[in-house]
Amino acid sequence: MRLAFPPDLDCSGLRVTVRESEPIPTDRVGWRRAITGHEMAATVATPSGWPLSIVEAGPSLWGFYELFDRGVVVEVSGDRARAHAYLLAGDLDRAPREVVALAQLWSPT
Repeated sequence: MRLAFPPDLDCSGLRVTVRESEPIPTDRVGWRRAITGHEMAATVATPSGWPLSIVEAGPSLWGFYELFDRGVVVEVSGDRARAHAYLLAGDLDRAPREVVALAQLWSPT
């Protein structure tokens, strides 16, 4: 499981920093405050419905993604509108990176 962004997403002119995933704390407000210094967040959803909280803090937008029991934090700075669109495009990547079933080794004819 990992956070992924569409490969054709234009991020030129944006500075993007992705933190390592970590267990989601029970105090989500404290989690956001400890990282950004701000508590208020707009809560939306990723394209496939995972919770995403967006915090405006200084020159950056911060995305707090909740994927299963793991949280991923992404900081984006640059043009506000493009940074917001970038955060909204992030989603859970379910593409397998390894063979987990024999059926993945061939396609049915």
